Order: sequence, then C-alpha cells, then structure tokens
Amino acid sequence: MEVNSSFLGKFLYAVFFCMIVPAGLYWWALQLPVTLPVVGNALIGSALAIIGFLLVALSMFDLWRYGEGLPMNAYPPKNFVDRGWYSLFRHPIYTGFCFCCAGISMVAQSAGGFYVITPVMFILCIALVAGYEEPDLLKRFGKLPRKTIFGLPEEATAQPAIAERFGVFVSAFVPWFAMYELFIYMGIDHYYINTILPFEENWPVLEWPEVFYASIYFFVGLLPFFLKTKSQLRSFLLLAWWSAGIGIFMFFVFPFYSAPRAFVPQTWLGEFILYERSIDGPSAAFPSFHVIWSLVAAVTWSAFIPRWRVIWWWLAGMITFSCIATAVHSVADAVMAMIVVWTAAKRNTVWTYLQRRSEQLANSWREIRIGKFRIINHSIYAGLAAGLGMLIAAQFSIRIEVLLITSFSSLAGGVLWGQFVEGSPRLLRPFGYYGALLGGLAGLSIAHIVYGQSSVAMACAFALAAPWTQAVGRLRCMVQGCCHGTVTSGQWGIRYINEHSRVCKISDLKGKPLHNTQLYSIFSNIIIGLVLLRLWVADASPSLIVGMYFILSGAARFIEEAYRGEAQTKIIAKLRIYQWLAIASIVAGVAVTVIQSSDQVLLTPSFSFPVVLAIFVSALSWAFGMGMDFPNSNVRFSRLTE
Repeated sequence: MEVNSSFLGKFLYAVFFCMIVPAGLYWWALQLPVTLPVVGNALIGSALAIIGFLLVALSMFDLWRYGEGLPMNAYPPKNFVDRGWYSLFRHPIYTGFCFCCAGISMVAQSAGGFYVITPVMFILCIALVAGYEEPDLLKRFGKLPRKTIFGLPEEATAQPAIAERFGVFVSAFVPWFAMYELFIYMGIDHYYINTILPFEENWPVLEWPEVFYASIYFFVGLLPFFLKTKSQLRSFLLLAWWSAGIGIFMFFVFPFYSAPRAFVPQTWLGEFILYERSIDGPSAAFPSFHVIWSLVAAVTWSAFIPRWRVIWWWLAGMITFSCIATAVHSVADAVMAMIVVWTAAKRNTVWTYLQRRSEQLANSWREIRIGKFRIINHSIYAGLAAGLGMLIAAQFSIRIEVLLITSFSSLAGGVLWGQFVEGSPRLLRPFGYYGALLGGLAGLSIAHIVYGQSSVAMACAFALAAPWTQAVGRLRCMVQGCCHGTVTSGQWGIRYINEHSRVCKISDLKGKPLHNTQLYSIFSNIIIGLVLLRLWVADASPSLIVGMYFILSGAARFIEEAYRGEAQTKIIAKLRIYQWLAIASIVAGVAVTVIQSSDQVLLTPSFSFPVVLAIFVSALSWAFGMGMDFPNSNVRFSRLTE
C-alpha cells in the first residue's frame, strides 16, 4: 500500500515535536550543570503544568476546528484563526508550552529546567514567531486582525469593554510581578554591589512618606479601568511593557542591590515599612520599579487628564522621594528608573535618531588610492572590531599565540566561506560569519593541540568577546552595504544612495527603504554580550557560557535573516540557508552546555607590549582583509568589489 507523502510528513513532524523534542529537553535538564534553588513547589508546578498542557491542547483543537489544519509550520492551517483561545492570547500554544516547561521544572525542582531551558524555550518561541511565522502569515493572509484580550488593544477611539480593561491589567502587571518576585526569591550573592553611596548611608529614615510610597498601587493600578479609549489603553500598555522589559533586563545584567537603612519605628507607618521589607528584598532594586510605575502613571494620567498634569507629576515626585526617604531605594535606583521610563517614552524619537545616523553611515563610503592599492573607509570598523575582540579575550589568560592563531584562522574561514557559499562574479571577496566561526573553532583546536590550553576556557573567552566584535563589525556592514534588509516602510527603513554600496551596485535597491538589519544585529549582540558577561560574573561554567552564545546568537540570527534582502542567499524548504545554520547553532549550543568542565575563566588584565602588538597586528589584518584591496587586479581575492 502506498503511503501518502503529506500524511507521512505530518506524522514525522508530529513525532519530532511531540516526542523527540520533549525527550531531548528532559535529557538536557538532567545534564545541565546548574545548582540553584528553584522557586515554587510541586503543587504550584503541577497547576502551572496542567494549565499549560490544557492551553496547548485546546489551542491545537481550535486550529483544527477553525483553521482546518494542525499546528505545523511545514503544513500550515488553511484559515487564519482568531477565535477560541486565539481570542485570548496571540500565541496560546507557545504560551502554554512555556507554562509547561516552568511547571514541570518546579515539580522536579530542576534548576537547569527552570533557569536555562524555560527562558531559552521562551526566546526560541519568539524567534520562531518573529523569524518565520509572522512573515509567513502576512504573506498568506495579508494584514492580520489582532484582537486578543491579553495583548495590545487596537488603535481606536472606541471605549474598551471591561474584558479588555482586565486583559490590559493582567498583561501589564502579571508578567512583571512574576519576574520581580523571581528576582526577590533569588536574593543576592557575594558579587552583588550595593547602590547606596557613602553620602546616603547616614540619612534618617522618614516614616510619613510611606503614605505616598503605598499610593503607587492605586496610582498605577487603576489606570486600565479609567482610561476612556482603546488607543489610550494601547499607549499605556506599550509604555508599561517597554519600561518593565528594560527594567527586568537590568535586574539580570546588573548585579546590584540596595541595603535598607536600619531604624526603630515610631508610628504605625514605620511598622508598615518594616512589614513591607519583610515580604520584599534588596535584590530587585536597580532600577526602582516603584519609581518606574509612578512615572509610567504620571505620563499616562497626564495624557488622559492633561489639566491635572501638575498633580500627576507632583504625586510621581512624592512617590520617588518616598522611595529614598523610607530607605527602600538608593538615589542611583531612582535615577536609573527615570532613565528607563524616559527611554521607553521616547522610544520612537530614539529610534528615529538611530535610523538617521545609520543612514548617514550607510552612505559614507569613501576610498583612498595609493597607486594600485585602495583603502576603503569601512576598514576602520573591521579593524576596530577585531582589535576589541582581541583586547577582551586577552584579559582572560589567553596566550598571545592563541589570540593570533584564532584571529587569523577566523579571518581565513570567513573569506573562504564567502568565496564558496556567497561567491559570485560581482562579489569578489565576500565574507561569511559562519565561516569565521568555524575558522575560529579550528584555530582553537590547533591552539589546544599545540599549547595544551583548555579548549573550553579559550572558547569561553572568545564567546565573551564575540558579541562586541560583531556589534562593532556591523558598522562596516552598513558602509559596505552587505547584510542589508528587505524593502519596508519608511518608518523602519533606511535608504542607500551611495553608488559604491552593495545595495546600489548588486541588489539594485537604491533609494528604497530597507530594514536596518545591521542595527538589529548590533542591538541583539549588545544584549547577548551583557547576558554572557552576567553569566560569567555569576560563576557560570565556561561550557554554559559558550553554549548560550551559540543558542542566543542562533536565535538572533534566525530572526534577523527573515528581514534580510540579499538576493544571493539560498532558500531551502522555505527557510533561508542562514536560518538553517542558525538552527544548527542552537542545537550545537545545547550540546555544548552539558559539557562537564572544571576550568575557570579568570579575569587577568593584561596590557603588556606583546599583547598590544598582537591586537594591532590582528586589527590591521582584519582591516586589510575586509576593507583594503587592489581594484584593478583580476587575481582571486584581490578585489573586494568592482
């Protein structure tokens, strides 16, 4: 009997994601070298896992009932679904799956499952949605209606229903509260830094400002139920998400705390201050979320009832003062909170500024000719990127010989990859990131054999350096015009008009707004760099740091590739070849995280003459390889471009 190929494909797809992936996650959790106390207990974990499982199962049924298909990207449903559970959550299957991961980890008290696998699965779900599903849905169905209870309200002047108000309340505060309490639970460690400055240490604790401190719960909590329009709800939720997102990320990357000043209570307000301290903690302090929420409320109330603007900002100011006066927060905590909310509120202005500067850089291509030799101005960014990477890696007990071997092998790998994967008559000396990565790994292997230095420790040092190298290197991509985006709207796009740019010479996209994928990459690498640095500060194993670099960089590249527009990039089974390589990077990262290693990667600052010379040689080599050529020669590798 002949088996229908479509049925076989769906069967194998289901087996892989419903059996092999869960089994793999179970194995991964058992192998991860993470020893931290896990929040929650078996009862809470079981409830969370059951809720998550039901959400997944019922959402799959909704896809079958309304979409006439199954949750399979390779075999997508025929219809767009916005009913059933999809009217509550935008992505209920992934939401439920993450609940399951967290709940099962609580039940098993698996630190690896809770602190590594659950957040990684959350990130990978985002990557899958942003890097494939959303673009695919737009391609198949056009502009999509997005009316969910737990999510962004639509841009409209209509009055929101009570369900929408409740949904915004939950969406704004519940995820934040869960993350806030997690950081409170984790507490502080020996490497945490107190944000209380010397001049604050002897300030008295005032009790009367507690009235204002406690008022924040009403000041911000009532907002979703008083705002008049859906647009106002939307603006509030966006500001809340951006502010909370930046603040929670700072909790993770900056190991700071605020030590409360001791005092003897004189009134019931003082007793209440001590009670609040007993259920709170010093760890989730920088930035102060009391200040963040007060400023978010002041911005929103001022837009809602502008004639009372002075009152709203006075109240926000008193709440900010109360945080310091009651010794709950330091001045630094409050100041950073102000910066966070300002950034969140001015995000469009900040983005416009960055876009304008990016466009100027993207059209800054210049060259200097010395006889037959050409120096292109973007060589400076390639050299700075390589020099910065070498400088960072050199601070972690890496031999100079290892630095040079790895640098040269990475450069050679990138050039060879560009020739054999990206190469074309019009791309005479292209460069490939994955080739550079493989070349660097080959260099580390050679260095390990020759010098006997731990390959895991060396890889960890370079992993800590790699995101910063890539972030600076993307400036070279802007000028060169490589790694550019697809056509988009004017708000999101930058325009290339310089005739020397690859966008104009090869892609024929001159003057069209393109996704600023180089800037996307810079942002993602800065985030990855901060995360890896925080893991190192927390004494995470070198193998976990290296593995997380592969996982996070793979997830970021998967998303980035969905918005890149280089015509020569091959597409295989609906995904760009670099998306498949990003998936391979993620899988490799998972494998690396479970390597058992007792190696330590210690900070040993080194700025000796040999180190500086090695950095200079490496920077010059990369500057030459990526920004200098012989434009009149026909010898292979002699020209960067026509």
